[in-house]
Amino acid sequence: MLIGIGGVSRAGKTTLAIKLKNRLKGKTIGILNQDDFVKKNGLPVIKGHIDWEHPDSLNWEDLRSAIKKSKKIYDITIVEGLFAFHDKKINSWYDHSFFVHIQKELFFKRKLKDLRWGREPDWFILHIWKSYFKYGQLPLDIRNVLWIEGDIPTDLNQIIKFIS
Repeated sequence: MLIGIGGVSRAGKTTLAIKLKNRLKGKTIGILNQDDFVKKNGLPVIKGHIDWEHPDSLNWEDLRSAIKKSKKIYDITIVEGLFAFHDKKINSWYDHSFFVHIQKELFFKRKLKDLRWGREPDWFILHIWKSYFKYGQLPLDIRNVLWIEGDIPTDLNQIIKFIS
């Protein structure tokens, strides 16, 4: 089974993937985080800042290859990231999809606390939000989608029921 989890940065995609992995006992689960497939060079730049929020920042062939390998190893593979639904080929492989949504104010609050790469300039945080709307939205042709509000506790029973 292949599951996609998309949504804006800091919405709770990775948290949901980890909760699913911990909850689905008796299943082997692999998680592929799109951040692990960022290109080594040739990254897009905006105002002298590396633009991680652009689909050209990912090595799509490596991600597709990793998905194929993971599906052979694990019962369930989860692909999570801002661009989880950006690639049409990968989209056609999903059995189930989750889209984690948060409001702009909560995104800004969480992003300001996120210091993994140091303090991001305010203009870049706004750019992340705009990129989410440009590249990270759920396409209309995605099937088997469950929308999740990332500002309230997730009902894992509902999610397990959805993928069963």
